[in-house]
Amino acid sequence: MQIRDYDKLKKGDTFVGKIQNEKYKEYNGGALILNVCDKYISEDFPDRKNLIVVVYLVKDYSKEFEFNKITEKNCICTKVIPLEDRFYPLNALIPIDEHFKNVENIPVYPDEDGRLFEYNYRILIEGAKDIFSKDLEYIGNYDLPIPKNNYVPFDDKVIVSNFVDSMTFKEYTEQLLNCYENNNKKNNDIFDIIQLSKYRKHLKKKLQEEVIFFRNLQKFEQDGSLSDFIKLKPNPNTEVDEETGDTLTYVGPPRDEEDINLR
Repeated sequence: MQIRDYDKLKKGDTFVGKIQNEKYKEYNGGALILNVCDKYISEDFPDRKNLIVVVYLVKDYSKEFEFNKITEKNCICTKVIPLEDRFYPLNALIPIDEHFKNVENIPVYPDEDGRLFEYNYRILIEGAKDIFSKDLEYIGNYDLPIPKNNYVPFDDKVIVSNFVDSMTFKEYTEQLLNCYENNNKKNNDIFDIIQLSKYRKHLKKKLQEEVIFFRNLQKFEQDGSLSDFIKLKPNPNTEVDEETGDTLTYVGPPRDEEDINLR
């Protein structure tokens, strides 16, 4: 069985590919373990088949490897984001308050500094050409451990992904080893508390402005005029009342960015 045999695959099906990489030679002799955890066909693109996999790095792999030795520490973290980033992408077709409530109802497990950790990887099976599967071996069906703090985005468009038929396994390997070096080994800038603080502050301000814009846009679409909408441009001194959803304008000297909160 190959990883692009979509109809045959089921949750837990597992593939292994050996690592041969020039950039990260220290991992040569190891392997990537791909474990299928979900699959679906896109509503908007019925020809696009999606596999959600979780990938594990095994540094010393052989035919005698015992899969019960795999732990959460082997699981490659594909993305680390600030807590506020979970609200993206915003959707103009959904009332902004409903969007925020929907996202806030999804359990997340940030660390003490407000980071979310994603361990999902989407493989898109599309087209007839397949240069990806030839370096993967099906080894059976396994229930492998996924970190409890795994962040699952509410919209799959933001999951890390690549087309199976557009990349080789060697290219895929380098991308996953980049993730391991940056995220598992914490070499990413987001692990610098100062950089993270700046990023979160920027996102809060950006979301604040976009929330106001979307509320004004939806209000305009319901009962406004173009001139009314122009008057309702986002204002850096404007807040949103949590109870009523109304916009409140602060009167006084310019406020520091740190005073501008999301909700």
